Amino acid sequence: MLRWIYGRTMILLIGGLGVLALAAQADSAQPPLLAQQVGRPSKADLLTHCQQRPTCRAKLDAAQKGQRLAIPRPMDQAPSTVSVYLTPLNWKVLSPYSDVELHGVVYADGRHILHHAGYNLILDINGEHKPFVRMNFTAPASAFYVINVRASSAAAKLRHHSGGPIIEQWASGSAPCSAGGICDYVTIEYLQQGSHKFYFYSTTHPYTFYSASIESYP
Repeated sequence: MLRWIYGRTMILLIGGLGVLALAAQADSAQPPLLAQQVGRPSKADLLTHCQQRPTCRAKLDAAQKGQRLAIPRPMDQAPSTVSVYLTPLNWKVLSPYSDVELHGVVYADGRHILHHAGYNLILDINGEHKPFVRMNFTAPASAFYVINVRASSAAAKLRHHSGGPIIEQWASGSAPCSAGGICDYVTIEYLQQGSHKFYFYSTTHPYTFYSASIESYP
């Protein structure tokens, strides 16, 4: 028995050889850990991971200098207490308002598995035709923020706003991962005060989503 999740709406699918085969494929390819067992990465660890990637390191260098890339100007200081952590079970926080939505997901054995077979069940306004994770975040101030998606190993990319730019990409196996196959897809971005949407896509399926976090920098 599997449940397809469209956003936060679950559609129950029962039986069928295709569904059973999909469950077997997902189970054989994914690590056994559940989201609540994985835990949250520290900001220090995420910044270390960021330094290992040239594109992220360049953004971090700009943040350490206190100015935006390509547009030198004084930056506003984000409140030091901004720390958002979202999981499939705890998918929303009220201050600052943020939430996470999983589109095109198989739910099996307590894990949220993004699988390419779900693409035709979802509405993807970016035209990617792949399952994705969407994060909504309300930046309380214009400043740099550390953004991370914790998932199993995959080739992935992160888009800012629908139809917006790809702000980071990871080749298969390039994201830093623990021995247990838990990987952090981290970037640091200058965000204007207000509402933001981030879309996390992967061309590698299936893979498991564990959490998303956004924290102010420094």
